[in-house]
Amino acid sequence: MNDRSAAGYRGSVRLSLLLVIALSSLGSMAGCAGTQTVATPPRARTAREYMPLQRAAAWSYDARDTTAGGVSTLVTLRVERQDGETFVVNQGGQRTSVYAYAEGGVLRNGETILADPIREGTTWDGMQGDTYTIRAVGQRRVTPAGTFSEVIEVVRRGREQFVERTFYAPGVGVIETTTPVVIDHSIHEFRLLLRGYTLDGAL
Repeated sequence: MNDRSAAGYRGSVRLSLLLVIALSSLGSMAGCAGTQTVATPPRARTAREYMPLQRAAAWSYDARDTTAGGVSTLVTLRVERQDGETFVVNQGGQRTSVYAYAEGGVLRNGETILADPIREGTTWDGMQGDTYTIRAVGQRRVTPAGTFSEVIEVVRRGREQFVERTFYAPGVGVIETTTPVVIDHSIHEFRLLLRGYTLDGAL
């Protein structure tokens, strides 16, 4: 091979190497582009998802007077009757409340206790001049029934500095509540923590 041929050969080799490197780079870039994923925003949940109601669903809570102390007592809720989107819920075998799914929220005895949209800052009025506010979303709470995520906190404010806090978990319902109760002319704060629940009657 003469000098001119050798030089041409070396030139073609260099050109081939450059083409291989360029194609490899393009392939790598295409591969990276192919593996990129667009983050999907979390699906917006509705009020009824945070208060699932159906025939035979039941919840049990440890209730404790945090003001006076003492042992916990067991409080139970059970859906004893369903008529379409209206549900009769028995509390401890002593009294009943009527829950209903309505457009934009969940009602208890005709009062909206949870309203759409489920996002921080959503506010609505109660029947007795109370104000409800979704104070926080995306919380994580621990109860005797387990650890729950995507929890929302609803604060209810009423007259005479009445403040009630309720925490809801999606697909479960109420997992925690703190509420003031007047006993012997003094205010006691009761706290309820979820101990167990079933949505199909199988405890």
